[in-house]
Amino acid sequence: MLAVAHLGGMVLVGIVPLAWGMRATLWAMLGLSLYRSVRRHGLRRGPGAIREFELDPDGICSVRLAGSEAWRECRCTGVFIHPRCVLATAALADRRWPLALVIVADAVEADFFRRLRARLRQPAAAA
Repeated sequence: MLAVAHLGGMVLVGIVPLAWGMRATLWAMLGLSLYRSVRRHGLRRGPGAIREFELDPDGICSVRLAGSEAWRECRCTGVFIHPRCVLATAALADRRWPLALVIVADAVEADFFRRLRARLRQPAAAA
């Protein structure tokens, strides 16, 4: 999805007739956005990257960010559950925007992924 969005932007910048200054600015912004997104979501580096995610039996979510050893309590503001992946947004108290979390079934053990999906389907976990 990340690559498709950036590819679509590149096609639009290439097709739409724009002044050369505007076109160069848009190319630079697309390149910076792609670099930042791949670094944060693909490589899990950078200040906003979630390195570890924990969900307690009480429904309390905790995350560990890149470059930090401390666990930080967060609130899951949105969850999308698919048979092959889980998309979640986690809101931290000291951050303005929520952080995105993607967990793919192939990245974790099958039993853990099944339990995580079952737990996140419960209304108390997502609220």
